[in-house]
Amino acid sequence: VVKILPQTLKYVKLSYNTEDGNPPTNPDVHVETDFGIQIACIVIFGVCFCIVTMYSVLTILFRSMKVLNEDDKQMFFFILFGGLLFSLRALVTGLDITNLTCTLKVWFGHTAFFMLYGGLFSQALS
Repeated sequence: VVKILPQTLKYVKLSYNTEDGNPPTNPDVHVETDFGIQIACIVIFGVCFCIVTMYSVLTILFRSMKVLNEDDKQMFFFILFGGLLFSLRALVTGLDITNLTCTLKVWFGHTAFFMLYGGLFSQALS
């Protein structure tokens, strides 16, 4: 935002890209995401969702095996939930840009990072 002092307004001629040259009456900006980026984000979401689902199902099916103890299984689901949030972050990235999608991207991304890498770091330290 550029602040123009009132005494300098007589030297500055503002021009607007409207039909009549007046300031726009609808300041809402609608930004559309490129179609190729939308398709790429949907593909990334699909791949990540399939991976998270596959690991969840395999962990539930083979829960009786002693490869993972009970604490590791719970933390593994915590990590998988972070991966699911990352995939949702990729899906939201492909949507048109609005205030809601910008906010969702930040929340999904940061929460997913905390859950995924927090679970990985706690597993490494235990």
